[in-house]
Amino acid sequence: MGRASKQQQERHREQILDIAARQVKARGIDGVTIPEVMAAAGLTVGGFYGHFSSKADLSARAVARAFDVQATTFARIGEANPGNHKAAMASLVDFYFSDTHRYQLERSCPMAALSADVAREPADSAARTAFAEGIQRNLTQLAGIGDAVGETTSPEQRAEALTTMAMAVGAIVMARATTGEPIADEILAAARAALG
Repeated sequence: MGRASKQQQERHREQILDIAARQVKARGIDGVTIPEVMAAAGLTVGGFYGHFSSKADLSARAVARAFDVQATTFARIGEANPGNHKAAMASLVDFYFSDTHRYQLERSCPMAALSADVAREPADSAARTAFAEGIQRNLTQLAGIGDAVGETTSPEQRAEALTTMAMAVGAIVMARATTGEPIADEILAAARAALG
């Protein structure tokens, strides 16, 4: 069998990253294995090292990809609410507390899905760096969500975005941890009211 073309290799790499990002959000960093990721991509384990240097490399890139997906969601919400920051923030909160986001971990916010895992990583790990960079990028995007192109984000908008992010992530994590108990819905309702 011949070698894959550079274009095929790039497609395979992107496919592996998409799968790894979903799996890492659903199972955590330690819950993802190279054989499972490669099998899900329909590729052999032997091909892994043609794309990544190690599992740690894959994990860091999967974390970054998870934030890329989140950024795309934020962009869509902003585009649906042009020039209306308040409406965009309300749409974001609605999405964040939706059943789809709450129950489908593989489609989850990387902050909610991975905070505990990343906190256990060594301080100098590539996964931690990717996570911190993802938060910074998402925060900047969220602070200006719905604003007109070129509009400057105010310090107040950044503080609001950080507060919204922290409260929403905390609420969804707590609600997931108490799924099936009445307190889960109460947590989300209280957070939604506070962010409303």
